[in-house]
Amino acid sequence: MIRNIFPCAIMLLASLISFAQTSENTGSNPKWDYQIYMPQNTKEVKEVTELYYTSTHQPVNGKLAPNGKTIIIKNYEPKTPVHVKVIYLMEV
Repeated sequence: MIRNIFPCAIMLLASLISFAQTSENTGSNPKWDYQIYMPQNTKEVKEVTELYYTSTHQPVNGKLAPNGKTIIIKNYEPKTPVHVKVIYLMEV
């Protein structure tokens, strides 16, 4: 009996000591960050010129991701349509 309790106690102690990565450590909060993906065959976007909620015309706190194919929106209001106008990168 004691042989079973000792390994369990060691594993419990080890799990209590370990630290998990929280959203404060990563700099983003997936609960409130939202991503708009461009269609798959779309060219890379150079910049976002307009970004606002369609119904209220209030500006949206968002930016273009480094990959040029995703727009990241902070504090997105769920199920609210967003108007996006972009300038595409020219291919030469």
